[in-house]
Amino acid sequence: MAVVSRQMVKWETAQDGLDNLYRSTCPIPIPGEDEVLVKVHAVSLNYRDTEVAMGLYTHHKTIGASPNVVPCSDMCGIVVGLGNSKRSAWNLGDRVLSIFNQTHLTGQIKEKDMAFGLGLPLDGVLQQYRVFPVTGLVRAPDYLNNEEASTLPIAALTAWMAINGSRPINSPGGHGETILLQGTGGVSIGGLQIAHAVGARTIITSSSDAKLSRAEALGATFTINYRKSPDWQNVVMNLTNGEGVDIIFETGGAQTLRKSFDCISFGGIINCIGYLSGKQDETADRTNTNVLALRRNVTLKGIINGSKDRFEEMLRFYESKKIRPVVDKVFPFDAAKEAFQYLYGGGHFGKVVIRVWLLFDHGHALRFDGLTQLAHLIRIHHTSEALQEICQNLQTLIVLAQTLASRAANVVVAKDVVMAGCQHLTEVEERLEKAEALLKTFFTDAELSQMLVHGITNKLDVPPRPATDTTTSTASQAATSGFPPGTSTALPALGSAHRQQKRSQSFSTIGGDPDHKVNLSYLESPVDSTSNVADNSTFPLENLSAADDDFEWDERESSWNIADPRAGNSAFGGDVDAEIPKITDGMATLTADDSNAGFLGSVSGSALLRLIWMSTGADDKAEGKSERRESLEQLFSHRSNDYPATTTPWLRAQPLLTRAVVDTLIDAYFALYHPTFPILHEVTFREQYAKLNGRTSGNTWHTLANLVAALGSFVSSTCSDDTHATLFNGVKANLSINSLETGSLSLVQAFAMAANYLQKRNRPNSGYNYGGIALRLAISLGLHKEFRGWQTAPFRKEIRRRIWWSLCVLDVGATVTYGRPLNWPQVGVDIPFPLNIQEKDLQLDSPTYPTEVNETTIYTYVRTQSSYHLHTIRIYNRLISNPIPSAAELISLDDELIEGWLSSLPPYYRDDNLPLPNQYLLGHAISRWRFRIMRIIMYRPFLIRWAEDGLDVATATPMSPLQGASAETIATKRCFKAAEECISAIFQFWSSGTHTRLAAWYVLYFLLQAALIPIHCLRRNPSHPDASSWRNQVLTALSIIDAMNDLNPSAPKCRDIIYRLCGENLTSKPQTQSQQPRPQSHMQSQQDTTTPWTTFSNADANFSSHFFPFSSSDSTDTGMNPWMTEIDTAIDGYDIYCDRLSHAAMAGMGRLSNAGEAGPSGGFASNDGTQIGTGVQDWDWGLML
Repeated sequence: MAVVSRQMVKWETAQDGLDNLYRSTCPIPIPGEDEVLVKVHAVSLNYRDTEVAMGLYTHHKTIGASPNVVPCSDMCGIVVGLGNSKRSAWNLGDRVLSIFNQTHLTGQIKEKDMAFGLGLPLDGVLQQYRVFPVTGLVRAPDYLNNEEASTLPIAALTAWMAINGSRPINSPGGHGETILLQGTGGVSIGGLQIAHAVGARTIITSSSDAKLSRAEALGATFTINYRKSPDWQNVVMNLTNGEGVDIIFETGGAQTLRKSFDCISFGGIINCIGYLSGKQDETADRTNTNVLALRRNVTLKGIINGSKDRFEEMLRFYESKKIRPVVDKVFPFDAAKEAFQYLYGGGHFGKVVIRVWLLFDHGHALRFDGLTQLAHLIRIHHTSEALQEICQNLQTLIVLAQTLASRAANVVVAKDVVMAGCQHLTEVEERLEKAEALLKTFFTDAELSQMLVHGITNKLDVPPRPATDTTTSTASQAATSGFPPGTSTALPALGSAHRQQKRSQSFSTIGGDPDHKVNLSYLESPVDSTSNVADNSTFPLENLSAADDDFEWDERESSWNIADPRAGNSAFGGDVDAEIPKITDGMATLTADDSNAGFLGSVSGSALLRLIWMSTGADDKAEGKSERRESLEQLFSHRSNDYPATTTPWLRAQPLLTRAVVDTLIDAYFALYHPTFPILHEVTFREQYAKLNGRTSGNTWHTLANLVAALGSFVSSTCSDDTHATLFNGVKANLSINSLETGSLSLVQAFAMAANYLQKRNRPNSGYNYGGIALRLAISLGLHKEFRGWQTAPFRKEIRRRIWWSLCVLDVGATVTYGRPLNWPQVGVDIPFPLNIQEKDLQLDSPTYPTEVNETTIYTYVRTQSSYHLHTIRIYNRLISNPIPSAAELISLDDELIEGWLSSLPPYYRDDNLPLPNQYLLGHAISRWRFRIMRIIMYRPFLIRWAEDGLDVATATPMSPLQGASAETIATKRCFKAAEECISAIFQFWSSGTHTRLAAWYVLYFLLQAALIPIHCLRRNPSHPDASSWRNQVLTALSIIDAMNDLNPSAPKCRDIIYRLCGENLTSKPQTQSQQPRPQSHMQSQQDTTTPWTTFSNADANFSSHFFPFSSSDSTDTGMNPWMTEIDTAIDGYDIYCDRLSHAAMAGMGRLSNAGEAGPSGGFASNDGTQIGTGVQDWDWGLML
């Protein structure tokens, strides 16, 4: 039997540099009178600790400082020994936190208290055991794990004192105040969480957009990138309407203090907390601090920390609000030196923590999280009952060993407890040895070692095992299990050090080190398309059904496996039907093949790609078309340096989700997704999540919770993170055919959210079906009606309104994207829009409705966008119907419906670049882009015709100047103006809004359709007087696209498309005479004087000074990249497509001589502009995303 060691390990510094931190051993101390022995579990680092280690912490008057000291002051641990004391409030097993200055119990800190500061001058807590006075500790919150709780003593308490230090104790405030937080370190992030919880407005600064996005997810009202806005104090004043902020967390020091004085409000408080930018003021501005303070009656206050009673006050607040500190990264005890260096490097967001305690102190290398990983891996890859039993035993043993090992390691615990603990530990060891022996029948020693240390990675070739229901059932409980912190469950905890690897870049929950990831991956092999496209001389823009598939489609996920990624076929035994076609996309713009894609209409963006795909002529061999189709398939499996987000295309990392991770994802959902699509009620959901309120019966609530976490992961991560896919597997595990035999609001919400998620995941047909189910369920629940005399609470009525109209925004928007007929009911719907109120104004028990507010709320976008859809349904139905509408009819519909909707917008949500809070920017931006894209779709045939006339004078139809502007001229100008305004509005959003995957999806979708207008005109006439404006618009679009590579994997491909379409026309160098096109048509000189909106001048735009950096030199080599081969194919068919659009415009103008007039490419067209025999319009366009 192993003997418990009486020695312990500690880290020390001679204050001579981070690299010189060293370990030493000493006996475990024994507590004396009024003392307790604490076993340290987790230590949180502060910037102060790095200064101590480097000998730079010299600005405080410390008494009796020793050159050699144990660093760090913040810890969470367990009381394992008691000295003689009659007044101790502690018992064995109590979980406690340290106090920074051990004698600072109440009131203002004194110089004598500074002599009892942990980590200097006293030895700190970076050791396995430490003795504390009984008064030097506070009780740790039960709901926090050790790592989270360890962050509270300095960072959180300093933030608390910055907000509440000037207020009486037990009277916290801040509601309605505006607080500026500098940087994203532990104090600022703690302050952000506290301020958000009390209802304060917050402005946070950082040099990293990724960190600012994470701050928004935590509730930041505004964010400022001080690298992009070096005069950030002016931005702060603009955001506060010139008033300034009430409280400033001044952590910068020399280079920020004077800017803080410039943006503080009258009577405001500047809390001097840190000095990251330096301790010496710059010589350029020596204005006396007295003068600066007198300007606005400012209080300049130094914050060291808080007293014990203030600490306990803060902990009560944290517990009431269930605030979870942000832990950026967790290091093992052995890697303490690396933890210090990581913190000093400044790349962290929130806190850096060192985990001290190991499972065994006598040579076993296993940690608890390693055992938990092992149990999870066994579940996934084995179905043996014996192994399943081992998994259950391991879970029990882990909890047992945690408790007993802690008690056994306490040298002052009674002997019988030690002996009992050792006996149990022996039993644990024996059972683990048996489990190891059994596992060796399945794995080699090398594989076992790698699994225990790193999990399974793509470097470990493990034979695939059949997936069982436990695979998805464990994932399905990720967001819903109510296990207490620190306790393993069916979803084992991935060690925080792994979990936080990429937190500095995003909300990613996958470890960033490729050699240390816990990867459960599955294969995606390219699938060869076998369906043939009939050789045809006509090119319909709506996809025709292949002879053998009848518009059938299959978008199922491939099964999980760890098969060889280099294999030529899938892990399904070569069953290519089990894989999803790689060209299916949620924007309905990449699907060129007519097989396995479902029906996509002429308004969908795939219309152009499909036409180009089929436009190589009747002489093409079937083999050639098959080769091109295979080439297009390869573009999704091809990866290069242009697409860093997907370095291993056949593998997706499978994270091990913990409660803390899921908490973060839920926070991300409500910060980044919910403000745009508020189909849930946040307070109700969070209460159900915390089990404070009743959940719906069955699996419905678990389905909803996993969807929230999945969407939170999707919107807050980059393309390399597939955590959302794992969580959505849990959603599918909870859904069954039985789900369609019940009806509830939760199911409507779940199916609607799943539809939107699947569209963004490039599963358009699956999403379309989920959305249809949501709509049918909603109608069956009567959500479209608000019954007279219905005696129910206002809260309940409002929830029904919010669900119905959120569903409208999601369903109608997706249906229009696919170009399919609308299913949204237009008759018999009488439910009002949701009220424009703040969330807090309507409570569950409110007897009456609150008064609506005249400002933007979380429901403003749903109200205005639903109104837009109701206004424009008639336009959309006209666009997808025959005969083709004339320009005059479209202008009339535009003036009546779109202009009518615009005039109905409230002033605080008007069509303008408004200074809205960040959470509302995306919804407002989509509103501005969507109606302009509708105008582009309406009028682009006439613009195409105008461009054709400009190239061929013989085709132009002269008009007398006395005739005035024709309807076609007005339509052309409106198309120009809509495209220019859309690109400008997108640039404005991308320059100031939050960059998320959700935002990038919408930006790319709208941007490319708008950019095609100046692209086409530039191609047709690069010497036109307005060519410079067109060129600037295209370059602006390229700069935006080039800035979103990490968020949208299609961005670099769109960039290459644009470069190839424009060619040398993107340069301003004039072409030679032989290259110049014929003179422009008279249509350019026509002026539209009918309405102010039609006044148009390209000279008004000025994009040239706003470019993001980009380079055309990094486009992929045409000869080596199958994607570029497809671009060549696309360019070959471009002119044919434009001829067809022009022909359709002529039909809309009524200028076809007869129904049999030859159409483009040898086809024949009727006088409504449709191809005879197809019944399909051919004038809508779009391009690949």
